[in-house]
Amino acid sequence: MTIDYIVNVVDALVKKAGSRDPFVICEVLDYKLHYIVFAD
Repeated sequence: MTIDYIVNVVDALVKKAGSRDPFVICEVLDYKLHYIVFAD
């Protein structure tokens, strides 16, 4: 999986969840960082 693919998926999840919720944003950033760290 490329980082671009992961970012696109995460962005889609954020939009679906309603991107104004700070808790959702924090969770998404957590996933994003996790997958970017382990992508290499």
